[in-house]
Amino acid sequence: MAGIFNFPYLQLNEILKVSEQTYTINMNYNFQQNAANILLYVKSGQLLLYAQTSYIINSAELLIVPTTEQVTLVAAVPDTVVVYIIFKATSPHLPAIQAHIFKSINATLLTKIMQQNDQITFLRRRKPEMSYDVEIGEFFTASCALLYTEVTQLLLLLSEMEIKTRLPNTVTATSTLATTLPDPKINKNQLIYAKSASGTLYKNLLVKQIITYMKANLDKHLSITIIAQEFLVGSSNLKKIFKKETGSSIMTYFKELRMTAATNLIEQHKLTVTEIATQLGFSSSHHFSSAFKQYTGVSPTQYYANLAPTN
Repeated sequence: MAGIFNFPYLQLNEILKVSEQTYTINMNYNFQQNAANILLYVKSGQLLLYAQTSYIINSAELLIVPTTEQVTLVAAVPDTVVVYIIFKATSPHLPAIQAHIFKSINATLLTKIMQQNDQITFLRRRKPEMSYDVEIGEFFTASCALLYTEVTQLLLLLSEMEIKTRLPNTVTATSTLATTLPDPKINKNQLIYAKSASGTLYKNLLVKQIITYMKANLDKHLSITIIAQEFLVGSSNLKKIFKKETGSSIMTYFKELRMTAATNLIEQHKLTVTEIATQLGFSSSHHFSSAFKQYTGVSPTQYYANLAPTN
């Protein structure tokens, strides 16, 4: 094990700015810096981000996007408080954590980063003293090193969170990306605002929220009518938007989500076929087995048997 970490998984080259700002509603804030990234954490309120892809970032959510092309931020509600870090880093793994909205972030680490940055800002104002006071100079250097360490730690934690979503099913890992359904009232308010702000943003957000809704309701007998009523959109329009954004029909996508969940549960081998059928909302184990065989070509029992290693 010794020496295995003699290479940088993620090299933080430069921190350009660390700041906490309260954004005014409907005012544009633009960022552009070649070969850099901006990390945004919304402490409170709601933020709209316009770039190659548009996003709505809610309170306690974090997003990293590159700033090679202009990034425009707009507060969707009054008194939106945002922590942002503009940085340059070198890593082939960095793109994996860009453009993901993360939840369950270690807010304590972000607080430490802000406090460390405040301390560095204070020491910079006393720059003349550093030239003749060795201790102040050393303290400044140590503080800067600690800031880089803490920001690197944050980026590595985000990498770990993202990697966990891609681990094989044989490894127990819980996804830390947004996978649960937000409060329906907030959900609908987001869509109403997005619809007035941008048709592209609205369609993108609508489909993301529908997918999240379906994942949270795999045990329900969902239909296009039920989903359309939940998201306040006409059934015909809903089918067109979903098909254009995903390339799949809603019900086909829902079936694939169910079958993916079924294969994961079978591979874990913690539940019986009957229990899996019940958990996924099938009326009987026979109905589930028929649907599973139609999707995979084999029965649930045969699927598990095929997983067994051969000697």
